[in-house]
Amino acid sequence: MEEKHSMSSNHEYFNALKVGIIGTGFGVKGHLQAFQYHPYTEVIALCGRNTAKLRAAGKEFGVDFLYTDYMELMSNPLIDIVCVVVPNHLHLSIIMEAARRGKHILCEKPMCVNIAEAKEIFALLDGSGAAFGMNYIWRYTPERWTIKQLIESGQIGNILSVNTSAYADFLTNPPPWNWQADAASGGGTVNAWGSHAVDTLFWWFGEIEEIYAVKSKNLTKRRDGAGVLRLSDTEDGFTFAGRFRSGAELGGQFNMVSNSANPNFLFEIRGSEGTLLLDRSNQIHLSDLRGREWHVALVNPPCVQGDWSFLKEDRLLPQFFNLAHHFVLSILEKSSFSPGLREGVKVQAILEAIHQSGEMKKAINPMQYYEETEI
Repeated sequence: MEEKHSMSSNHEYFNALKVGIIGTGFGVKGHLQAFQYHPYTEVIALCGRNTAKLRAAGKEFGVDFLYTDYMELMSNPLIDIVCVVVPNHLHLSIIMEAARRGKHILCEKPMCVNIAEAKEIFALLDGSGAAFGMNYIWRYTPERWTIKQLIESGQIGNILSVNTSAYADFLTNPPPWNWQADAASGGGTVNAWGSHAVDTLFWWFGEIEEIYAVKSKNLTKRRDGAGVLRLSDTEDGFTFAGRFRSGAELGGQFNMVSNSANPNFLFEIRGSEGTLLLDRSNQIHLSDLRGREWHVALVNPPCVQGDWSFLKEDRLLPQFFNLAHHFVLSILEKSSFSPGLREGVKVQAILEAIHQSGEMKKAINPMQYYEETEI
């Protein structure tokens, strides 16, 4: 493991917050490394059901406390921050327990399984004093951060339409059956992949007031680890159209059974004065109404000082690290964090609308799910 860098913008904060991570899959790949590298935090606890993976990660990253029951991790009084990195249907109970114990919470996307659970989380956490963050890491890439600045600068004028898409072969050769193939567990392309796109759209352009979606289910059965064929009732693709509250049009398509080796997102943003394009190579193209293209200088999200170039060895770690930094600062400096509690609920409402529209075959207003609850 790379040694923790001690250079920071405030030495008073060095190792100030202790972190416990629940989940030994993505929790180790992203969350654990981001917080362990960060100068203001120290990961002291890890929880997982797979004891072999748990012990291996604990040894590799020098984690002191290893648990197979998250309630035992919650009982550790040294822990300030709990990272929830487990299947979606388990989020609610863990978040509620962490909130009752006064822990700060960073939750893997999406917040939970449905809008009812999201509103339950909001009711308990709003005004509690505990920090809550959503791990929508793509907000913290230089490309999307730069586009946010360009949109807010008004350089392409009023936003008229937005289109987004992503295609991948993740399920062309299906992995063994797991919770991602089970709708009741919160699996499926909408929650797994669409949640990132929806959060980006919400962050850039605000609330969506109408959405119509069609979901596709091409892969209806998958074999589990024992080779038994099991039902897969989740969507492997979806298409949607809608309208932002601003009046701008919206369209998108996502599919996990496409013969595409490049799973990156594409965003095309048309304004009254020009066009912005984030292509599948993560290159930004800015052009005016005459088609003249302008150079775009990337803007990096503000981060702790130091040499973090080694993080680029993993394509996900830089944005994990940037998001972790902003979340930690919000706790230490008692400031707001984005994406936070309200944003998590509103993105969950849009995901709910996509699911409901796909089932009911009619347009849905996501705002109906939270307008009357002052979220």
